[in-house]
Amino acid sequence: MSYAILRTSKLKDKSKTTSAAEHNFRIRNQGNIDQSKSGENRLLFNPLNVDVSKAGGLTQAITSKYEDLEIKVRANAVFAQEFVITASPEFFENKEKGFIDTWADAQLEFMKQNFGDNVVICMQHNDERTPHLHFVLSTEEKRERTHKSGSKKMAFGLNARRWNPAFLKDLHTKHAEFNQSKGYDLKRGLEGSTATHRPVKEFYRDMERLEAEAGEARTWKGKAGKLSKMVATLADWLAEANPELSDATDRLKAKASVMSGGNPHAPEEMEKKGAGRSPQKL
Repeated sequence: MSYAILRTSKLKDKSKTTSAAEHNFRIRNQGNIDQSKSGENRLLFNPLNVDVSKAGGLTQAITSKYEDLEIKVRANAVFAQEFVITASPEFFENKEKGFIDTWADAQLEFMKQNFGDNVVICMQHNDERTPHLHFVLSTEEKRERTHKSGSKKMAFGLNARRWNPAFLKDLHTKHAEFNQSKGYDLKRGLEGSTATHRPVKEFYRDMERLEAEAGEARTWKGKAGKLSKMVATLADWLAEANPELSDATDRLKAKASVMSGGNPHAPEEMEKKGAGRSPQKL
């Protein structure tokens, strides 16, 4: 079973928010992007009508939202929050675009259920190695405030602190359960492990490593299959050369049939030792 992956990072000011928009809106050139597939990217959600042709469009839209809510943005406040949602690379292998788009629509549904009006925009990227979604959230929260006069009033203020490690831990669990309820074979990472939460800025390094490991695993899987055939052939030759070894060769062939790995150097070593020799030379 593949893993459901969710990462988050604080966009502490307007500058960082604009920088995120440059990537998400494909305004700056990046080496890891297949531009021939950029037309397959999707703007899934844009309730503020953000101008995605401009890097500053996202920051401007969020600023206007805060002004409409009469929020004063303090210097130490977190201006926005970014989430990235994806899955293990093998989850997307040999999947049609329709499957990936339906999966992406479900992730948007999950975020809207858990963050409501804080979801400002959602972009689906299909032009990188692994499909994924970028969500940018505004951080406002409506809560009761006490004025100097002692009177109390409901008002908006910025508060990203509520999305703390305990909240994110629970969110990871909900995310995996949600995907399973939608029929996706995705599981949560090990709960209670010593692994620390890794932010969006490390997302691409994680995915490149996972993709490399997946490619290596596919390579060794092919080599293991080759090795198992060689072992089975060798067992047949041994049985032909010495019928008294039939029990041993049967066990050898049984092991070959379930072989799924083993010494990664075994295929090369057997070839060097002449595993391809004829039965008469044994």
